[in-house]
Amino acid sequence: EVPDDEIKAAVIGYLGKTLKDGMTIEDIEVKTRVVLPKKELTPVVVLPKGNKIPGKINLMVNYQDKDWTKTVWVSVKIVQLKDVIIANRVLPIKHIIEIGDVRLEKVNVNDIAGSAFSDINMLLGMGVKRPVAANSIIKEDYVYKPAVIKKGDAVDVVVESGAIVVTVKCEAREDGFLGKGIRVGNLSSGKDIIGVVVGAGKVLVRL
Repeated sequence: EVPDDEIKAAVIGYLGKTLKDGMTIEDIEVKTRVVLPKKELTPVVVLPKGNKIPGKINLMVNYQDKDWTKTVWVSVKIVQLKDVIIANRVLPIKHIIEIGDVRLEKVNVNDIAGSAFSDINMLLGMGVKRPVAANSIIKEDYVYKPAVIKKGDAVDVVVESGAIVVTVKCEAREDGFLGKGIRVGNLSSGKDIIGVVVGAGKVLVRL
């Protein structure tokens, strides 16, 4: 009887050349057994049509001689892993996410429902809009971008016009979010202008 270790080694060797990045073998189960004559035969692994990877698939491990072929059926569970951001601790509503709050971890894509973050830097500074349990995946609809400028704040507005750069003091007419447009009022002239928030208390206007 062909030992299970030999069959599994053949399957692992075959899948090692077949699986895409991020995919891994979670379980191998030899379903049938064969007895071979006492001669060296090389196993040939075949993936029958209809099997989809990742998922649970059935492989044929064939041992072939001149006049006969004997087949061992093997069940293999293949999972695809993806890097996602996991909460290290409970994150309450309105908490601003810091580096120690989260970690990067590989999880089965089947365990991810909805859009999850895969870059820690994208989460840092974000606010929590619904409680996040410890060791759970942080999804896009769990967080929000907090305002870096509040309505009524004094802001520095950098006005660029060609090679000329001027900084003026203004007042925010509305809350401002990083990378988004904001309306501010010039404290000297009283006129409103539209710029882009580039940092806490900083707005850029290009003419």
